[in-house]
Amino acid sequence: MNDVEERIGYCLDWSRSNAYSRMLASLAPNQTILDVGTGTGLLAYLAVRHGAKHVHCIDKDAKALSLARSLIGDLPNVTFELCNATTYAPAPSDIQIHEILGNFPLDEHIHRIARNLRHLIPNAIELFEYEYESIIESPQGIDRDLYDPYVWEFIERMMYDHLSSIRRRCLKDHVSIGYRESNVLHTIDINADTRTPSASLIDAVNRGAMIGWRVRMGDQSYDNVPRLGNNWRVMGSYRLSSREFMNRLMGGR
Repeated sequence: MNDVEERIGYCLDWSRSNAYSRMLASLAPNQTILDVGTGTGLLAYLAVRHGAKHVHCIDKDAKALSLARSLIGDLPNVTFELCNATTYAPAPSDIQIHEILGNFPLDEHIHRIARNLRHLIPNAIELFEYEYESIIESPQGIDRDLYDPYVWEFIERMMYDHLSSIRRRCLKDHVSIGYRESNVLHTIDINADTRTPSASLIDAVNRGAMIGWRVRMGDQSYDNVPRLGNNWRVMGSYRLSSREFMNRLMGGR
């Protein structure tokens, strides 16, 4: 899989993309926004469509920034900059948004970026225990009705130059596993760096429990559990010792 195809897959995760669109519908109007780790430019596009005054997109990956320019560079109130967010000194902005999360929530070291920027949205990550209940197989392909209208607009933009990549992503098995959540074990605030694990989280990891994570952004959320459209590898699929699992869960140093 190439980088473009992988980034396109992130956008096709309807649960994640829709949650961001709904969040930005309430936060973006008339605001100056810093999009940290812009990737495809999806969040910047959603912010503009929801009325942002200006969006400045930054990314440390030149290929990602080039992709974002190709997709949303025609928008007059969007600018781009190649830089490392851990050392970046930003111009004043009303909101700093991101989607810098990995299979384990801190895999891409968003907590290190937060040490520099301090006011990132979203910032709350809930870790919870769950159990499998059922397996649901869904048809392959893109169901337009699943997507927020502005998210679908962005997908249509991608189709002009990247239709073959979209088709390959849609050939993945779409399997959703029903689950029952038992309790929230720990909440990470990336801006406050609250990564010292709770006693309940330590106990769950030591028991080998299935642990998922959910990003909270106001009344919107999305999670990393086996579900339709999820483009992450779930944490429970890794063969790690309890110590290795906890270290990765908490983002190392």
